Amino acid sequence: GESQLDGRSDLYSLGCVLYEMLAGETPYTGPSAQAVLARQLNQAVMPISTVRDTVPEALDRVLRRVLSKVPADRYASAANFFEAVESAVREEPGKGHGKGRLNPRQKIALTLGGVAAVVAIAWVSSRIDDFVGDGAPPPDTSRYVILPFERQQGAGEDLQEVQLLHDALSRWSGLSVADPFQVSYAIGEIRNGVLTPDVAARVARGQGAGRFFWGEVSPAGDSLRVRAGVYDAIEAALIADQAIRLPHDLAAADSLFTQLADRLLFHGSLPEGIPALSGTRSFPARQAFARGQRSLEAWDLAAADSNFAAAVALDGAYAQAHLWLALVRSWSDADPARWRINGEQAQLGRERLSNRDRTMADAVLAQARGDFGRACPLWQLLTERESRDFAAWYGFAHCEASDEVVLRDPRSQYGWRFRSSYHRALLSYQRAFQLLPSILSSFEPGLYSWLRDLFMTSGIQFRGGAAVPPDTMTFLALPVWDGDSLTFVPHPSRQALALQTASDPADEEEALRRMRILFRDVAVTWVASAPEDASALEVLAIAMSLLGNPSALDTLRRARTLAADPAERFRIAGAEVWMRLAFALPAHQAGLTRARVLADSLLEHHPEAGVADPRLLAGLAALTGRADRAAAYASQPHAAEALRVPPELRGSAPALLMYAALGGPTDSLDALEARVRSTIEERLLPVERSPARLLWLGRPATLAYSGHSLAAIEDLEDQGDYVLDLQAAWARGDSLAVRTELAEIFNARLGVNPAVLTIDGLLPEAELWFALGDLEAAAALLDPTLGVLPHVAPDVLASPARVASLVRAAALRAKIAAGLGDSEGARQWARAVELLWSDADPFLQPIVSELRRLGDSRS
Repeated sequence: GESQLDGRSDLYSLGCVLYEMLAGETPYTGPSAQAVLARQLNQAVMPISTVRDTVPEALDRVLRRVLSKVPADRYASAANFFEAVESAVREEPGKGHGKGRLNPRQKIALTLGGVAAVVAIAWVSSRIDDFVGDGAPPPDTSRYVILPFERQQGAGEDLQEVQLLHDALSRWSGLSVADPFQVSYAIGEIRNGVLTPDVAARVARGQGAGRFFWGEVSPAGDSLRVRAGVYDAIEAALIADQAIRLPHDLAAADSLFTQLADRLLFHGSLPEGIPALSGTRSFPARQAFARGQRSLEAWDLAAADSNFAAAVALDGAYAQAHLWLALVRSWSDADPARWRINGEQAQLGRERLSNRDRTMADAVLAQARGDFGRACPLWQLLTERESRDFAAWYGFAHCEASDEVVLRDPRSQYGWRFRSSYHRALLSYQRAFQLLPSILSSFEPGLYSWLRDLFMTSGIQFRGGAAVPPDTMTFLALPVWDGDSLTFVPHPSRQALALQTASDPADEEEALRRMRILFRDVAVTWVASAPEDASALEVLAIAMSLLGNPSALDTLRRARTLAADPAERFRIAGAEVWMRLAFALPAHQAGLTRARVLADSLLEHHPEAGVADPRLLAGLAALTGRADRAAAYASQPHAAEALRVPPELRGSAPALLMYAALGGPTDSLDALEARVRSTIEERLLPVERSPARLLWLGRPATLAYSGHSLAAIEDLEDQGDYVLDLQAAWARGDSLAVRTELAEIFNARLGVNPAVLTIDGLLPEAELWFALGDLEAAAALLDPTLGVLPHVAPDVLASPARVASLVRAAALRAKIAAGLGDSEGARQWARAVELLWSDADPFLQPIVSELRRLGDSRS
């Protein structure tokens, strides 16, 4: 409706025509005139090189200028535009040139010069002998040649397979098909008239095509069998082939050839039941979408995200690509702000989606808006419609597990309940893994903590929740087994200290066992789908060990033999050390010996730097009492980073922690403590100093205390570490305060699953009970956690400071047993430590000698 128009409007129109002639599609596409207009007003034109990468960059710049939204930014006249085009072609004479295809100048001539000259050029270009490889650009893989099919005797002559395929391919923008007349002429130039794959490839290259279709037609009873292949024109190699059957009357030939062409174009990557042309006519966009689907099948979410995003960039109206991009980002737990707009775009194009995808789009958009109450039932509906739809099951599982809304419920123990069912979520995840086991193979190697956390196998995870406005309460819940299902009863967060005693310990223990069974079943699914996969067997071994099954060792040993990568073999061998240790303590001498021998072997013959994990090496050194080596490994960058040590402290804090966990030597402890303290004061910001002191001075002080008192015990009293405060009180001689506080802590933990308590956290308390002379309390504190070691995942046990504390706890347990008159218990624990620390550093040898006497004692 604007009245102030001049020639620059015509220039814009001419630019649109040139863009379409080069790209095969208009600068802006959309499902309706309104959508096209909206994009034209609000979006920059997509660079033509995105669609056709053989167009010179200089010409791309010319097109972007002539299609500028502001008239003043365009060329002043048609003559200026013509000169710019000519200059762009001259600027890059090599790009897009070569015999056998139209070069940029020829294409511009088609637009601005006249048809006759172009026909002559095309005729010359079609000659097969004109193609030369030296200096020519590679054939265009988005350009196709269709060769006449070979016919067996009895195959009807009425089938026009070249034209049918040509029509099927012409539906797509972003690809081109060589003129059948030119192809026929090129074939006619062949001297003996016989097509072979090599000759066919030369014909295709002569047309500038990187791909060609070729096949045969043969009689098949009451029908015709058409087999077609798509070939690489450079290597003359078959890329993919497909076959169809046609009735002799050729009924439905159009649709059948359309299916054939699409299956060949996308090399079998089309999802079942979804037409190739669903949602887009852009061939590059559909290719990107197909790559996204393949990435998703391999559960490479980053690659799937990239490919679906590329499909969206190539066709902004591609609703299906928007939907799957939103799905992938949702499943990656990305911020909804990153994918809500894709959910909105999928909704705008819902008329181009299947019924299943429309429901999925509704669910995704509801999740993006935080409306899980609407989203999860939609996902559940999809699982009921199609029981083998992986996306439906995974989407339902992810939705249920992500829904943290807590609702009022007078029937519940505390008047509240979760809206979703975590038990149902776990069962749905299990079903999704059965349908697509490749998800499991995609997990990062190394004991698969994400999967274990999902199934809450450690026993220490809480489920968080929040009420909906106007309620503002937040909640925590531990899992319990209620009848035949896993249940989480919300408990107000402000009463979190009472949470662990709010339910029956037996119900909590049964819930943990059931979740570990589910985890094992998932591992079995993985092994069934990949029986020779070392990672699958490793996870199965972990799942078995969590259930206390000693056969886990045999499974883990088989995983080690199947591991092809040195780092993987080393990691699995390390897990075997911790698993053998857990199953053998304290009495199984043969198992302890095998753990020790394997640990020594890994320490002495570990792979080169960069392959062996220094954290694992530090743990193995701590297990065998080599404090200097443990400190050195823990200080390596990778290990220090994993320990989350601030960069300024990595040269001293990890070593201090390792020496403290092993109890000495005293000179190293004092020197490192001084270095850590000065670094904190001189190099950390004031706001960082207090937490750094507690973590990197306070924790080592609490671990080292029974053998050596560090200055931090006195300096950090009343700063927030209750163990450190108890040790400071003991140092002052206030034994009554120590006993009273220890008793309160002990009673508060009654009913807590011992699997959630770590031995490095309990050891300082047990040493104080021992110092107080209350040996029974010390034993009662340690024994439950020592007793569940076979049910602890290897990586939990393998923490370097934790494994050092474990051996020291075993030594303390031997002394406790001796003091209680339990000579057999004292002998077992003492011999275990003696075996593990027989070659320990000199400062530990007095402990080994003392335990040797206990181990040899018969009284």
